[in-house]
Amino acid sequence: MKGLRAFAIAVTAAAALGCTKRLPPPADPGPVGDRAGDFVPGDLDAVVRVDLDAGRRLFGATAVRGLMLDVVDSEQDPATANLLSKALDHASTVVVAFRPGLSARTTDHVIVFHGNFKEVDPRREPKGDFRPPIDLGGGFQLYDRPQPRRRSAPARIYARASDWLVFVSAAEIDSAERVIERRADDEHVEPPDRGVLSYAFRPEPIMPLLGPKFPAVAKALDGATNVSGSVAADERGLRATLEIVFTNEADATEAGKRLEAVLSVLRTSGRLLGLLASGAHVSPVGSTMVVRIDLDARGLATVIECATREARC
Repeated sequence: MKGLRAFAIAVTAAAALGCTKRLPPPADPGPVGDRAGDFVPGDLDAVVRVDLDAGRRLFGATAVRGLMLDVVDSEQDPATANLLSKALDHASTVVVAFRPGLSARTTDHVIVFHGNFKEVDPRREPKGDFRPPIDLGGGFQLYDRPQPRRRSAPARIYARASDWLVFVSAAEIDSAERVIERRADDEHVEPPDRGVLSYAFRPEPIMPLLGPKFPAVAKALDGATNVSGSVAADERGLRATLEIVFTNEADATEAGKRLEAVLSVLRTSGRLLGLLASGAHVSPVGSTMVVRIDLDARGLATVIECATREARC
């Protein structure tokens, strides 16, 4: 025990002194990176996945570029802002895992890009401050930099060959290191791998945020253990699915009644909300409440107009 305590003290002291040396990851099993979930820490409660290629086809490249979270101050940190922009341009999908409830500039996150990043190099950015990479094995390289001024700005990047780029904010470095380098099998939030957009979140930290403005929706989530869903679209129209998991069938049935009441009100509201609510159908399936939204091609066109700000919605 004394030896372990001395070791912990030594590591803490080194970190406090700004030492750049770090313990190498284990040679076996080492990092992996076969899917986005391999990079998502267990302490982040909300995850959104976007199929960027499908989004570009539906909404155009300009609209897709607007998806990037405001995690970097482009004036104070232009090199990192440019690096994120390049990663988005060369990515086919992006997964953003974050801790909800904070402002954009203080949001803790891990952003996972999958694509072709042969032309993206953290060390090539003028005025960039990422240090030379550390080779982790298995095609992985790790880029660190001094603590950014803005909490949400990426402080670490993991790159796997030329197909994965993972941006990690400062508060998530330890958690990301645990799941990526140590391959800790922590339970984490993971959205469905389908559709142009999918998402998943733990309801408990979300409900206090919904309560003040959307009390009926928060009430419908009361007792839920997990929420996930996806949105798919093509020339035929739009299809969306929302699944809310409860611990028993009675809670799922009651939540379905509450949400149906909300939809009844929304059907008489503005253009976009009314359209979506009109195409929605609620049904409990065991202990899961399922909401399906189906829109035809005309309805999808309205959604696209609203998303690209060509119409008032």
